Amino acid sequence: MHGLKLQDMNSAPETPLAHPTDMEAACQFEQPECNHISKKTPVVERLPYEILAYIFEEVHSPGLELVLSQVTPQWRDIAVNTPKLWCTIYLRVDRPKQLEFAALYLTRSKGIPVDITVTHCLDDNQHAVVYAELLADHIHHCRQLALYIRSMESACDGCRESKRSKDSAASVRQTTELRVIKS
Repeated sequence: MHGLKLQDMNSAPETPLAHPTDMEAACQFEQPECNHISKKTPVVERLPYEILAYIFEEVHSPGLELVLSQVTPQWRDIAVNTPKLWCTIYLRVDRPKQLEFAALYLTRSKGIPVDITVTHCLDDNQHAVVYAELLADHIHHCRQLALYIRSMESACDGCRESKRSKDSAASVRQTTELRVIKS
């Protein structure tokens, strides 16, 4: 016998405690199995969700959110559901693929204040309208907005054509920065 079994504990007052050598044998019997389980699961995977989210926030740097979301399914779940990782957004209007990333970041930021930097280097306003509308939909939780544009006309044309962006700039929480890039 390897010590008391669970069903024996109900009758513990009537049953004397197992002999110490029996208890040692039971521990030695169970110990390798416990060691095997703990060696299989990395320590980081046993950390609570909140601790990993906090660590992700503390070590965060631009672009790390995408890396963290691709390590393991657990890390992806934590990264995707940690809004602070998604609150800094850099956009180039002349790169349409970035519109998808901007929408993704704005969704994952879950309404917390965001910092958005937009660079518009081309005179082509085809994409500027779409970007202006996306920003207008989320401007109410924009903490900082920095616009780096090639000309005032290109920025104004994009905003003018967007129906939603007309009054949105007044909603920026802290700062709006506008710079004209000389070519």
